Amino acid sequence: MDKQSRAYQYFYRQRWPSGFECPRCGYTGCYTIGTRRNPLYQCALCRHQTSLTAGTVMEKSRTSLDKWLAAVELLSSSYGVNAVQLSARIGVSHKTAWLMLRAFRRAIHRLEEERQFLGTVHAGLQVLGPYFFITHALYRRERVILIGGSMDNRTGKA
Repeated sequence: MDKQSRAYQYFYRQRWPSGFECPRCGYTGCYTIGTRRNPLYQCALCRHQTSLTAGTVMEKSRTSLDKWLAAVELLSSSYGVNAVQLSARIGVSHKTAWLMLRAFRRAIHRLEEERQFLGTVHAGLQVLGPYFFITHALYRRERVILIGGSMDNRTGKA
């Protein structure tokens, strides 16, 4: 299986873990329209057409899915990366890397806005020393972190 197919299968499983489900009506039957680089799915009930990338950070991007997957893997396994580093590591232009990082940051910001703490908020500062981390150049000094959580006053759930 080549990189593009592996990436496509990965993102398909992430989007539809139980198989295709129409985003409009929820029906699970579909027809595949394979005239494009990535297939288009048409719901067998309401005929709504959707793609694997519709409604995601990859929507309307011409960057291949294997590059997106490489970016996701790099971002989730590193301390941080800028556009120059991302560009060099996954083999895209600086502008493409910058746009990818911008799309990720916007998605993260949107999620943070949706998931605000409710009820009573408890927070505290904690100092973590270098002994806590894996021996690595990035973790050789103490770090101050903020730990927070909230308790819904109505239900008592965290």
